[in-house]
Amino acid sequence: MLDVSEYFGASSGGVRTYLLQKRRFVADHPGLRQVLVTPGAHDAVHDEPGSRWYQLRGPAIPFQPSYRFLLATRSVRRIIDRERPDLIEVGSSYFAPWVGHHARRHVEVPVVWFYHANLPRLALPGRARERTIGRAVVRGVERYVRHIGRVVDATLAASDFSASACAARFTASVVPRVNTTLSGETAFTARATRSRAPSYS
Repeated sequence: MLDVSEYFGASSGGVRTYLLQKRRFVADHPGLRQVLVTPGAHDAVHDEPGSRWYQLRGPAIPFQPSYRFLLATRSVRRIIDRERPDLIEVGSSYFAPWVGHHARRHVEVPVVWFYHANLPRLALPGRARERTIGRAVVRGVERYVRHIGRVVDATLAASDFSASACAARFTASVVPRVNTTLSGETAFTARATRSRAPSYS
């Protein structure tokens, strides 16, 4: 499985915790492999039992200095070619969905998107969404979510509540195939196999 995300802070964050939990699960199950791709200050590769972590140099996100954009489409494509994942999970909503989408165009591999947060709600808090400009911003974010939902094979949510909220807001026609996953463990039940996993020794 190949995880790609911009929501991977230098020291903290819920998505970071989720991805590192996957790594721990993989270390205890020799038949599984995880490849993690995140942006960083410099290019680097880290190998651990059952997993490999690629950091690709990317610019800092304005107003969120702990996070960076992932812009290296060619590098991601080379990583996909080398690692041959059975499944790609996109864990952020900035450039990563589009980098992953374009990088896998010539490779037959399903891509899922983890809807980690209610993006329209995060775009504007509270009553700001009720104002004219606020409603316009929310509609723009909703359109963006629809675009992501259309270029992936499925959308994952962390709970039944999140899945229901996503499906109710966007409907199956714009964000299709919303499924629930409870942890890093369940995300690996999809397609991981030892036979296609590269050697990390």
